[in-house]
Amino acid sequence: MVDLRYHIATVTALFLALGIGIFIGSTVISDDILIREQEQIVSILEKEFDKLRDENRILKTSILDLEENLRFYNELGEEIFPILARDKLSGYKLGIVITNPDYTAGNLLETIKESGAEFSYLISLSKELYALEKSYLEALLPGMIQDLADLIVKGNITEIDVDKIDFSQQLFNVEGQLPAKVDYVIVIGGNTRASSNYAKILDYPLIKKITGANIKVVGAEGSDVEFSYIPTYKALNIPIVDNVDSIFGKLALIKILETISNQ
Repeated sequence: MVDLRYHIATVTALFLALGIGIFIGSTVISDDILIREQEQIVSILEKEFDKLRDENRILKTSILDLEENLRFYNELGEEIFPILARDKLSGYKLGIVITNPDYTAGNLLETIKESGAEFSYLISLSKELYALEKSYLEALLPGMIQDLADLIVKGNITEIDVDKIDFSQQLFNVEGQLPAKVDYVIVIGGNTRASSNYAKILDYPLIKKITGANIKVVGAEGSDVEFSYIPTYKALNIPIVDNVDSIFGKLALIKILETISNQ
C-alpha cells in the first residue's frame, strides 16, 4: 500500500525548497532564470498533488469496499449464528457480572438463549460508582468487592456489616435468582468513562475471589470500550473474549464455554 506520509513529507520539502529558492534567487539570480525555476517547481508540485489525489481516491474506494464486505459478513453471520449456536450449551447454567456500567446486556442474553444455556443471574455495577471521588472509592471498594463475591459464591451478603450493605447495594444491581449454582460466570469489563485503572482495583480482586471459590470465570468486553480490561484478565489466566458483541466474539464465547464445560 502507498505510504501517504512519505508523499506528504516530499511535498513539504518541495515547498521549503521553493521558499529558499525564491529567497536566494531574488538576490543573485536574474528574473528569467528565477521564473523558469519556479515554473519547474510548480510543475513538480502539481504532479505530486495529482498523484496524492489519485492515491487518496483509490484508498477511499478500498475502504468503502471493505466496509461493504464487512457489512455483508456481519449480516450473513447474524443469519447463520442461531444455527451454529443452537443447543451448544444446553443444560448449563451461568451468571453474568457486568463491571462496565455502559454495557447493555441484551445482546449477550440473546446469545445465551440461542445457545440453550440457562441464565441464572445478572449483577451489574451502577454508573454512580464512577462518579465517586477516587480516594473515597478506593476506601469503599474492598467492602463492595466482598459483597459482590458473597452474592456470587453464597447467594447473600448477610455476613457483611449492615451499615455497609445498604450503600453497597446502591452501587450494584441484581437480577435473577440467588443463590444459584452455576457452571461459569461471565465478567464483562471495559471502560469508556475514565482512565483510572478500575480493572486492577475492582475486577482483578473480584475475579480472584470468585475463582478462589472454584467457580469458573470467563472475562469479556465489548468492541466500543476506550480502556480495555483484557490485559488484566490475561494476567488472571482466565479465558477471555474480546469484542463479545460481534458475531465472531459471540461464537468465540460459546466455543470457550463449551470447552470449559467439557473439562
